[in-house]
Amino acid sequence: MIPQRRYVPEIHDVCPPLASRLDALLEMLPDTARPATALLVVPNWAGDHPLHAYPDLVGRLKAHPGEKVLHGFTHTLGPDWWNWLAYGTEQHAEFARLSEDEAAERIIKGVIIYERCLGTRPRWFCAPRWRQNAGTAAALARSGLYGYMLKDRCVTLDGRSIPLSALQFDEGRRRMRRAAARYLRARQARRLLAAGESFRLVLHPSDLDDRAVRREIADLIGWLQREGWTPLPFGEALSS
Repeated sequence: MIPQRRYVPEIHDVCPPLASRLDALLEMLPDTARPATALLVVPNWAGDHPLHAYPDLVGRLKAHPGEKVLHGFTHTLGPDWWNWLAYGTEQHAEFARLSEDEAAERIIKGVIIYERCLGTRPRWFCAPRWRQNAGTAAALARSGLYGYMLKDRCVTLDGRSIPLSALQFDEGRRRMRRAAARYLRARQARRLLAAGESFRLVLHPSDLDDRAVRREIADLIGWLQREGWTPLPFGEALSS
């Protein structure tokens, strides 16, 4: 069981176009949390930013002591009317509706780039927006990885399911959606903190664009520090 009053820091959407934001996101975290932070790496953002073409970022990733998670392949399926209406973005749920073969192809391509850049095979996979369908689950089952991350838990491919909720702040660009999400997030945070229940504290590059979100994150982290919550590396959390 994961010790209580712990949080697992994560930074999502680590990729070349957003690399300049990585330091700012790490600086939002306490000093003790930065080396423990899991970085969710997109191997080929939008299909035209392969990680191996950016050696400076590759070097930074290699030097980072925390877990590096395979975060989809391109992080997008391209323009999508419904997602533009709801989120103001493309279809970022890259693995929500792929067939098993389609998902396997993207996972294999992502693993190849990851291994080429970082010299090791990824252990964990996380679908963008935590959305993956049965085809993706089947593809992951034969991928040779260790497990995958969902929004409310992490699942190992040998059958363990570890409850570990993600508290995240990125709800797209639509003002009404962001306002509703802030209310729901406050309820989730109160429940987690009152119970002393360990959770994943998830940051995205887009969090830096919203002053209210930056303040919300800073207030939460300040509260965690005052109340004695401590950061826990992702690998340690999953082995507890």
